[in-house]
Amino acid sequence: MSLDSTERLASRRAEFSRWAPEAAACLLGLSCIGLYFGLREPSGAAPQLTLFFGRFHPLAVHLPIGILLLVAAAEGLTLAPRLRTRVDPTLPIVLPALMVAAVGSFGLGQLLAQGGGFPSKLVDTHRTLALFAVLGTAACFVAFRQHARSTSPLSRAGYRVCLAATVGVLSLGAHHGGSITRGEGYLTKYAPGPIRRWLGEEDKPPKDTDESAKRSEPLVWADVVMPILRDRCVECHGTEQTKGGLRLDSLEQLLKGGDGGPALVVGNGKSSPLVVRMKLPSEDVIECHRKVAKDRQATRSSSSVGGSIAARARASGCATRCRHPCRAQCSTRRSAAPRGRT
Repeated sequence: MSLDSTERLASRRAEFSRWAPEAAACLLGLSCIGLYFGLREPSGAAPQLTLFFGRFHPLAVHLPIGILLLVAAAEGLTLAPRLRTRVDPTLPIVLPALMVAAVGSFGLGQLLAQGGGFPSKLVDTHRTLALFAVLGTAACFVAFRQHARSTSPLSRAGYRVCLAATVGVLSLGAHHGGSITRGEGYLTKYAPGPIRRWLGEEDKPPKDTDESAKRSEPLVWADVVMPILRDRCVECHGTEQTKGGLRLDSLEQLLKGGDGGPALVVGNGKSSPLVVRMKLPSEDVIECHRKVAKDRQATRSSSSVGGSIAARARASGCATRCRHPCRAQCSTRRSAAPRGRT
């Protein structure tokens, strides 16, 4: 090999090593975009391993948030020239760690969303903002490397703009993430009136809890049933969260039912799935929910399986395994249970 070819090879290697980190950042960004569009719709019957790893998202998401806030605080210190020489040497290590942590947390979040049971509008907004935040961390890494190669004072300004935009997008995404787990408007529920109005949220007048006292006779739904549902069920089956597509915050929504069908049978309360499940012992309720998930997974995975859900439950021997099965998923009648047990 001649001297010229050796020099050219060395030059190419040096050029590749120079741009390899930026190429890796672009590949990570493209992988997140692929996850975003590839796992856009929840499957509702995700494999257990997917849900197992997805449950780590609330834990892992705090790592990139903490690193990003530390980087932003450190960048504020660099306004003092004597501190910049101490902060800059750490950024080539911290920024790649931030990018990898953000990509990993984003991937776990996509797996968690596959289980369903979350408000679709909030999830879509949260996923979109999280994607832009992850791409922002990659942009910060690339911008800082360009600043390290450049002698222009404006190159630092480009990095700071990327960092500020990423912090802003991440803050909005974190707000919607909190709304998913705690309900919409969780962070602004007790905010002062001016802040709520600035955010576009109207001040809701306090509900009159003594309406039943003003009536001569209480109403069964408004004064007996609805207070119980509001205290026990509406937190997960209301306007803020709608698990299983079922809302119990009004009679109209209760009659409409959820993903598993009607929750209340008009004129036959004892046979209504909601009433039957309320009367089951706690361990039987868990068993019913597990069988509902298994039946849904079997329905989606095999188009050749016909018949109703009850027929599939009878074929799988559900009637012999469940002591108090749910009527919506099993053919066993409630009358088969021992008398006096509720």
